[in-house]
Amino acid sequence: IIIVQYFSPTQTSIDYDRIKCLTCKAFVNEFQNIYDKLDPNVKVATGTYKIDPNGNKVQRYVSQKSSEEKLTEILDKVCAKFDDYAQARNKSDGSITLIKLLNDQQQMNFDASEVDFIPEDGQKSAVKYICEEMANEYSDEIVGAFKAA
Repeated sequence: IIIVQYFSPTQTSIDYDRIKCLTCKAFVNEFQNIYDKLDPNVKVATGTYKIDPNGNKVQRYVSQKSSEEKLTEILDKVCAKFDDYAQARNKSDGSITLIKLLNDQQQMNFDASEVDFIPEDGQKSAVKYICEEMANEYSDEIVGAFKAA
């Protein structure tokens, strides 16, 4: 009876909506961290290349923080960071959380001792899959929001 209770669905099941919410928050934080490191003084060519009446190319330059191409490039890189994330359960209250295993200096996250890691099935991380799913589905909205910032 104890074994049945220990492995009951309530103990081992994962709340997919909660993981999706945590992944979305982490995604925005990771995107913001990369975005904040961009130099606003660096300009990039954007749009079409027009020819003026004298036959010269006319290009429009914008800050890389406003460049749709640069923001899309960041969007493509963010989900790779989710290889460093794991699903876990807080030891204190049993709540589901998402933990970054390594900090930005590639050192072990000290909060790892506060959680019990939840093993994942398969080769690909569920949070990385959710990240890629969100990035594909909401790419226009994400790029548009940061472009307008």
